[in-house]
Amino acid sequence: MAERAAEVRSQELHAQIQYRLMEELSASERRYRELVERIREVVFKCDAKGRLSYLNNAWRDILGYPVEASLGRRLADYLAEEDRKDAMALITGDLAHGEAPEAREVRLRRSDGSLVWLMLTVQTGETEGKVGSLYNIDDRKKAQQALQEINEQLEVRVQKRTSQLAESNKQLESEVEQRKQIQESLLKAERLAVVGETSGRVAHEVLNPITSILSRVEYNLNQWQEFSQLVGNSREIVEDWHKEYRAGTFVDYLQTVSEDGQPYGDEDFALLDKLLTSQLVFQQKRREDLNFVHRQLQRVIKIINNLRESVITKRHIRKLDIAEAISEAYDVLEDSFSKRRIKAVKRIPENLPLVMADESEMVQAFTNLFRNAMQSIDEKQQRNGVIETEVLVEESQLEIRIRDNGTGIPEDARQAIFSFDFSTKSKDQGTGLGLGISRRFVRESGGDLVLDETIEGEGTTFVMTIPFLLEDPVLES
Repeated sequence: MAERAAEVRSQELHAQIQYRLMEELSASERRYRELVERIREVVFKCDAKGRLSYLNNAWRDILGYPVEASLGRRLADYLAEEDRKDAMALITGDLAHGEAPEAREVRLRRSDGSLVWLMLTVQTGETEGKVGSLYNIDDRKKAQQALQEINEQLEVRVQKRTSQLAESNKQLESEVEQRKQIQESLLKAERLAVVGETSGRVAHEVLNPITSILSRVEYNLNQWQEFSQLVGNSREIVEDWHKEYRAGTFVDYLQTVSEDGQPYGDEDFALLDKLLTSQLVFQQKRREDLNFVHRQLQRVIKIINNLRESVITKRHIRKLDIAEAISEAYDVLEDSFSKRRIKAVKRIPENLPLVMADESEMVQAFTNLFRNAMQSIDEKQQRNGVIETEVLVEESQLEIRIRDNGTGIPEDARQAIFSFDFSTKSKDQGTGLGLGISRRFVRESGGDLVLDETIEGEGTTFVMTIPFLLEDPVLES
C-alpha cells in the first residue's frame, strides 16, 4: 500500500511539472510571437515549395497585402520575374539545420504594382520547411542605382571631355605658329563676353535719350511745316511788291482795299510782322531744342564711352542738387507728357541740401521712374493722367516720393519688379531693366528705392531715399 501511494504521488508531481513546463512554454511562445509581430522586417515560414505558412505584420506594412489572404500562396507569386529563379533556388535548396543562412537581394511587387528591393534570408527550421526574413533595402538600392547612374554619366562625360581634350591638343600641336593670334582672339572674345553681359543695360540707357531726341525732332518737324507755310506766303508778298514796284504802282497797290475791306498794305505788313515774330520765337525755341539735343547726345556719348572702357562705368561723383536731376528728367520726357496730356506736379522745396551722386545716373533713375509712370497711365487710357514728385527733408536724408494715377502693379508681379530680367510690358515697350538699374544707381549713392504702395486701377507710389551732405566732403582726385 505504501509503495502504491508513493507511486501515485510521483505521478501527480510529474503531471504538475509537465503542466508548469507547458505553461512556461506557452508564455515563452506568446512573448516570441509578440516580438516577431513588432519587428519591421518580414518574418516568414514556408514549406519546401515556398508556400507561406506564417507571416508577421511587416508583410502588410511593406508590401500592402493582407497577411491572412497571403498564407498558403507561394512566395514566388510576389517576386519580380527576373529574381524568381534565384530566390526559389535559395528557398528550395538543401541546408542543414543550424547552417549559416544564405541571402539574396530580390525585388517583390507591392499591392500597388510598384517594386521594392528586399534582402531575402533563408535557413532550415527546427521542423520541416524553411524560415526566413525579408529586410527592406529599397532606399539603399535606389541610392546605389542613383550613384551608379551618376558614375556612368561622369564616366561618359570624362571620356567625352578626354576625347575633346585630345582633339584640342592635337589641333594646338598643328597650330603652334598661330598661337599668338589665338591668344589675342581669346582676349577679344573674353572682352566681348563682358560687353554682352551688360549690353541690355546699355541699350536701355541709350534708348531713353534717343527716344527723347526723337520726340523733340518730331515736334520740330511739325513746327517747321507751319513756319515754312508762313515763309511761303511772305515770299508771295515780296514777289507782288517787286512786280508792283517795277510797274510804278507800288503805292497804289498798298492802298488798294481787298474784299474784306482791308488795304493790301495793312494785310501784307501784318503778315510780315507775324513772320518776324514767329522767326524770333522759332529761333529761341530752336536754341533751346538744340541745347536739349546736345545734352542728350552727351549722355549717349558718355554711355558709349563707358562701354568702350571695359564696360566699367567710371562714375563722376560730385555735389548735386537733386531738384536739378528731377527737372532734367522731366525735360527729357516733356514732349511725351505733352503729347499724352499728362500733368507733371512738382512739390520741391527751395534750397535743398546737396547730395553726393553721379548726375547722369540720377537723371537716368528719375527718367526710368517717370517713363514707367507714363506707360502705366497709357495702359489705363485716361485723359487726366498725373505724375507727382514730392521731396521731403528728413533728419539725414532726402525722401523723394513719385506717384502716378496709372493702372497699378499686379500683386503677382510686385516681388519681381526690380529684377533685371522682369517686365510687365511687351518687348517693344521695355526691356525689364529700368527699375533694377534705377535702384542700383540710388544704392551706389548710399540710398535706396522701394515700392511704397500700389493699388490696381488707382496708381503706384515709389519712394527714393538718399543721404544729403552734412558737411563738405573731401573728394579724391
